[in-house]
Amino acid sequence: MRRNQSYWMVVFLIGIGALITILADLKGDFRLLLIYKPLTTVLILLLAWMGGPVTDRYRNLLCLGLICSLAGDIFLLWKDRFFLPGLVSFLLAHILYSLAFLTGRKVRVRGTVIPYLIYGGVIYGLLFPGLGGLRWPVLGYVLVILFMAWQALERKRWRPEVGSWAALGALLFVVSDSCLAWNRFRSPLPVAPLLVLGTYYLAQTLLALSVRREANLSRETAG
Repeated sequence: MRRNQSYWMVVFLIGIGALITILADLKGDFRLLLIYKPLTTVLILLLAWMGGPVTDRYRNLLCLGLICSLAGDIFLLWKDRFFLPGLVSFLLAHILYSLAFLTGRKVRVRGTVIPYLIYGGVIYGLLFPGLGGLRWPVLGYVLVILFMAWQALERKRWRPEVGSWAALGALLFVVSDSCLAWNRFRSPLPVAPLLVLGTYYLAQTLLALSVRREANLSRETAG
């Protein structure tokens, strides 16, 4: 019971940290952002770590992805100087998330990939004029994050009992990064921090919560 209370307390603290981070970004309070942006991701990492056993491959890959996300969060605090390292950090995170979603299964080409390919082509085409020297890195990133979201959906189809949160989290990650890219390369969005960070923290939290659901199903199957 105490462990369960601690688990949901971390979820509550993530919500508080995300709210403070969004408000700090809206107000341009860099000192507060410097503390709470990485701290909130650390709490999400803790949530994922608490969700399953140390031997769980799914949990460990998601945790590694969250560590890469933490690095990306820190780099993007100085996005004008370290945007490319931040992009690479999140690229690695999405590769690790994809490997987590492939745990116990293989890639199978299905019709579910088509909407992701269409969306990727449209959003990249709209962003293309403003990308400059980042055209190839952004193209690579778009392909990887859409592959990650597609594999999360495929995992939901494979394990419908537990895959919904991961699939929704991955989709929200696509929304968050689309907003970020649009705001940076196309045109400024009103209340961009709310759109970008709100969907980002919800996405990461849902991915972390999916660890517990996966672990519970594994225990039930083993039992």
